[in-house]
Amino acid sequence: MNLCLIASDGTGTVTVTFERGQVREAPGDARWPANNAAGFLDLARSTWLTPAVELGVRNILDRSALVRQWSARLCDKGGVYGAAVDAPCGFARPGEQQRDTESVAVNSFKTPARTEFLAQMRHFATTESETPLQQRYFWKLVGLVVLRDLLARAGVLPFEAGVEQIATLCIAGLVDGGHGALEVEGPRAGEVRVREAFPSDTYARANGQRGVLAGDARALLERLAAVTWDFTGNQLGRASSTPTKQMQQRLEAQRASVSSELRRGGTVRSMVKIPGDPSWADLWDAFACAFVVACEAHGAAVFLGTDSLRLRAEGAILAPRAGLPFE
Repeated sequence: MNLCLIASDGTGTVTVTFERGQVREAPGDARWPANNAAGFLDLARSTWLTPAVELGVRNILDRSALVRQWSARLCDKGGVYGAAVDAPCGFARPGEQQRDTESVAVNSFKTPARTEFLAQMRHFATTESETPLQQRYFWKLVGLVVLRDLLARAGVLPFEAGVEQIATLCIAGLVDGGHGALEVEGPRAGEVRVREAFPSDTYARANGQRGVLAGDARALLERLAAVTWDFTGNQLGRASSTPTKQMQQRLEAQRASVSSELRRGGTVRSMVKIPGDPSWADLWDAFACAFVVACEAHGAAVFLGTDSLRLRAEGAILAPRAGLPFE
């Protein structure tokens, strides 16, 4: 649960801030379940997670310095606000092996149909398997809890909303600015955008695969790479959510590489998925998610939506600004 917040004070000053999700104090911390599916799954509940795990996820968000800052700014009705979570939404259609968004644009983990997903989770729980932790089944559920929480904070959808409602809200009617067939109520409906994003797709577009970032999106990336990057967090006992010095140094080096390549033109080889999954890679993915939200807020791009049944209940992919083809 790593986080990045891109914020503007309205006078031209832009900040990029990173925070890593709060972690347990020690591997044997009794407040956390064991690393097997039987310890964290309860498929009879709406989130498919045990109350302890769901509470743990929401506690991380409650303690997060960046989530608190984002939530506080929701009170300013003059701003434009959004959030994106790394690909938790949707399931494949029955009889297919992956979601349509995954098959047409993103080279990533294949999400099976909902019934197959649940069947595999039941098997993992019965055998006390660690497989969900290794193959991102568990993280999909965590991502859905994060989406639920952010939507509830924004007053757009109650936390108790079903998985299908959450997935539909992230995709339906985005091209025409409406909410499709989903009736959304609340004081901030239409003002706060909570989306699903695919960092791997963003990296591909930045490097000329499946098109490249449009000129205005590229200009925004150049600006974000040029500003100072900050790091924040909270201390809880011996655990801290502030990125370590090593994480900070690696992110700063990545920022400098992106900025240099953007000035030279051409592809941006540093705007890529970090191989080997080092500890700072998820923070880099969090920046990619925040970047596409900033693109939408500045009109540099939109999230791709469609009325096609093939994509109706799936997550969104960053597309160029409406009416503007890929360069």
